[in-house]
Amino acid sequence: MINSVSQKLFNLLPALKNVRSNTAVIPQGQKIYPNLQPLSKDTVSFSGQASGKVINNKEYYGGNGPLVRKIYGAAQIQGDNFEKVLKETFASCCEFEGNKPKRPVAHMVFSRKSISSIKEKFASNRIVNEAEAKDTIRDIVRARIVIDDTEDNKGGNIICSKLIKAVKEKKLNIVNIKNYYEMDPKYNHGVDTQYISFSNLLNLDNEVSENYGISVLKSGQTKDSGYNAVHIIFKLDDGFYGELQIMGKEVEKMKEIEDIIYKIECNKHIPPKFDEVKKVYSETIAKSPKKEAALSEYTRLAYNAQRFKELGIYSGKETTEFLPLPKNSNLPQIFDYNNLARIYRS
Repeated sequence: MINSVSQKLFNLLPALKNVRSNTAVIPQGQKIYPNLQPLSKDTVSFSGQASGKVINNKEYYGGNGPLVRKIYGAAQIQGDNFEKVLKETFASCCEFEGNKPKRPVAHMVFSRKSISSIKEKFASNRIVNEAEAKDTIRDIVRARIVIDDTEDNKGGNIICSKLIKAVKEKKLNIVNIKNYYEMDPKYNHGVDTQYISFSNLLNLDNEVSENYGISVLKSGQTKDSGYNAVHIIFKLDDGFYGELQIMGKEVEKMKEIEDIIYKIECNKHIPPKFDEVKKVYSETIAKSPKKEAALSEYTRLAYNAQRFKELGIYSGKETTEFLPLPKNSNLPQIFDYNNLARIYRS
């Protein structure tokens, strides 16, 4: 099945011999900069990293209700400050809440974790005090920059230049940068899928090192999901952290749908309209390592297809929103991302 899906995706791509690749593919595990290590886990959701623990313990929620509300209330103040700094940093290049720069390269949106989401985090990580909560929930306030022009790293590099300036002026304190992109030639066909060129990320890391004394850039490699983005964690006041995600609009569309599967896998709360998807997953995918591998492979190819659309090298003959599940797949049809998208919007 894996080979057939790979072949289908490859057939949907036009000839790539004329496609320019600006950055050489970095072999897995190769050390190319001090303190860079391969990522141990894809953290792709605004909900944060999975722990695999049951998260519906109502007694646990109730016991930590006052602390959850305290953390939530304090985070709102930090969120307001975080948004203010980001708006000032990207006012000249990003659209947000009525801001209309002369030459916009992206739009920016903001989000805060809800009380119920914080409760899930408390339960899944067995958080027992305020310090643990602040250190563990590093995306309690967050923003996302969705780049319109993702060819040749143009938009991403403009965003990066604004970050470098803000760090130099000590308006932003970055503590972690994760660069998720496809490194395997089997999937990227020799095309650079990074949103920000590695040289510019190194420049950002150098600026952080010079001003804060630490190297924060982690070498990136997409794993099973194929997710493509840059994630940056900022240290805020009062022990809180905030997150900024940078990606293209086609990958963002895929992420919102794929996040449903991610939450099902992690036993997180999902809307009731996805009950049938959850049921089929538990009865088929969860009981079959082969089907789990097949779904993972299909997801990776689907993410890459979305990134190729942004790069302008995806076949115009394909009219579906996402890469379709092949007819000869042994996966239930409900897991076709086009079907999941219809449920998501219903």
